[in-house]
Amino acid sequence: MDLLKPVCDKTILEQAGHDTWRYRIPGLVVTAAGTVLAYYEIRRDADDWNACGIGLRRSTDGGLSWAPRFDLAAPGSTLTINNPVMVAARSGLVHFLWETGYNRMFHQVSRDDGLTWSDPVEQTTVLNGLRSRYAWTAFGLGPGHGIETRDGRLLVPVWLCDGGGRAHRPSVVATLYSEDGGLSWSCGAIVPRMTDQGEVLVNPNESALVELRDGRILINMRHETPRRHRALAVSDQGIGGWSAPWLDDRLPDPVCCAGMAGWPGVSGDPDVVAFSNCATSGPQRTDLTIRTSLDGGRTWPAARLLEIVAGYSDLASHGPWLYCFYEQGRADPTGICPQALVMARINRAWLDNKQERGE
Repeated sequence: MDLLKPVCDKTILEQAGHDTWRYRIPGLVVTAAGTVLAYYEIRRDADDWNACGIGLRRSTDGGLSWAPRFDLAAPGSTLTINNPVMVAARSGLVHFLWETGYNRMFHQVSRDDGLTWSDPVEQTTVLNGLRSRYAWTAFGLGPGHGIETRDGRLLVPVWLCDGGGRAHRPSVVATLYSEDGGLSWSCGAIVPRMTDQGEVLVNPNESALVELRDGRILINMRHETPRRHRALAVSDQGIGGWSAPWLDDRLPDPVCCAGMAGWPGVSGDPDVVAFSNCATSGPQRTDLTIRTSLDGGRTWPAARLLEIVAGYSDLASHGPWLYCFYEQGRADPTGICPQALVMARINRAWLDNKQERGE
């Protein structure tokens, strides 16, 4: 394929209305062998607590075709089963973390690009150890994906809430990490809530991570602060020593989960970061936009609208391709459940093509 030609292929992976389920919370990784794994929640309805399964779709040809859905957790459980997060390691292992009831966490591993998985191992004690610093009553992994750093550390974002009951707020953000390839996990420090401008982040929660050229970890956070722009912070290792967060006024956000990933295939530079979110500061989740930064998230010179009516999204890259797995449209009056989960495969020429945009 001529990579100078703009490419934006879209494939519907799940459609509301074809069965009794609803589909939300997309996550995405590409394995060391190049297999694209797209995973998501299966729900009874829009209620977060009615998520009851986790689905997986696999593509071994770069997103051109997709195997039928495989249920990592078969829908129908009386438990809340949600917030799936994967980490694709360079060794070929794929780590899969998920939770039940917003208070128990499990870990599984695939050694064959997501075809089969080890039995779940509970890892909740990792987060129990954080209670001396933050008396959480509920937590949420990711969502989206975690990362493996160049020195082999596995990192997964997590938010924690101490509101009791089924509350998701007030909340803070931290990371989970493994130094031994996923055999054991630990909990990192809580990201500060006081910004560099002296304002307090209100309920930071769902976050995304990326490693920069110098090895620092950039975190990009959703929050409910009245100034509706994404919050970012950096850490040397992603497990502590976080900088004061800053609100990036170039990244408006309506309080919605976003995607972030390195895209070194653009130039071979690991400081190239791709970001996807509903780029509006209003109450509606619209204008899903893809942006890239060439300087580790300091500026975002390239941007293009991908979908008008959208929601959550996640990103992954492989070679020249950037994949965006996202919620499209509205399937119910709440405006929460999407009409479809869509996979977009784009190249840099599409992102940069001003003529096609009529500019």
